[in-house]
Amino acid sequence: MAEQTRQKTIIEAEGRARAVELTGAAEGQRILAVGAATAEAYDKQVAAVGQGNLAGIEVAKAIAAAGLKITPDVLVSGGGDGSSSNVFAAFMAQLLAQNASGGAPESKAG
Repeated sequence: MAEQTRQKTIIEAEGRARAVELTGAAEGQRILAVGAATAEAYDKQVAAVGQGNLAGIEVAKAIAAAGLKITPDVLVSGGGDGSSSNVFAAFMAQLLAQNASGGAPESKAG
C-alpha cells in the first residue's frame, strides 16, 4: 500500500512539473509573438510617417495618457515696450481664468 501511494505521488508530481513546463513554454512563445508583432508594427509606422514624426506622435500620446498639462493657463504677450500695462494685462488674465474655473483670487491680507 505504501509503495502504491509513493508511486502515485511521484506520478502526480511529474504531471504538475510537466504542466508548469508546458505553461512556461507557451507563455514564452506568446511573449515572443507579441514582441515580433509590435516590432513589425513600429517598422511599418516608421515607413509610413518617418522616424522623427513617429517619435513626436509617441511623445504626444504619452503626454496625453499621463494627463500632463503642457500649455499655460494664461499667456500674455505685449508690444515689447516694457510698460506696466503688460503686468496689468497678466493680472487681469489671471483673474478672468480664476473666475472661469470657479476659483477665488488669492487674498494678500496679513
